[in-house]
Amino acid sequence: SDNPLVDTDQQTYFHSGNFLGQYIAHSMDQVRHGLGLIAKHIDTQIALVVTPEFNNNLPPSLVEDPKNGNQTGLKGLQICANSIMPILLHQGNYITHLYPTHAEQYNQNINSQSFASANLTWNSIEIMKHYLAVSLIFAVQSIELRTFAEFQNYNTQAYLSPKLIPLYKTIYDILGCEVSEQKPLIRYIYEQPLDSYIHKLVDDLNDPNGSILKSLWFDKV
Repeated sequence: SDNPLVDTDQQTYFHSGNFLGQYIAHSMDQVRHGLGLIAKHIDTQIALVVTPEFNNNLPPSLVEDPKNGNQTGLKGLQICANSIMPILLHQGNYITHLYPTHAEQYNQNINSQSFASANLTWNSIEIMKHYLAVSLIFAVQSIELRTFAEFQNYNTQAYLSPKLIPLYKTIYDILGCEVSEQKPLIRYIYEQPLDSYIHKLVDDLNDPNGSILKSLWFDKV
């Protein structure tokens, strides 16, 4: 059955036949739709912050290296994000009202697609973790460049909201880097492989007890 009663004390469950589990599918559809919209909002913020015409004179693509004439900054990282975001938007399409069909000699007038919707949502969540990892790199880099532009110091802890400082420090810890007053997270693009940064952040997001989630558990609202 799509909606049994579960007795956790007795480790058993009770059901009374087949019921349409479309509420599960509809809920999962809404989760994917929300993930796609969140990704689109973040994508727009990234596009603004890498463009000098909109970012109040931060370096193009958030890396300044005047000695290197072929400097591309974080263009590759932005293209990575641009490649992920459309997948999240596409998978945000509803399956419940487009694809249900008849089953079991019409015993099911339409099937709910709850299993399909839940699997798509699981996949979208995994993809979203990679997108968030990329976004966190952009966030740290842009905040540090803005801090330097205003205060000639890349260590932004004195200027962040107290509630964001744990996240800022956690990202550095996960990446195995140290906060510095003399340089931002990414000084020159050739100094570090950014794919390893993404993998480290995704690994932490995959951990139910990961440091990123813990850094966002605010004691006071």
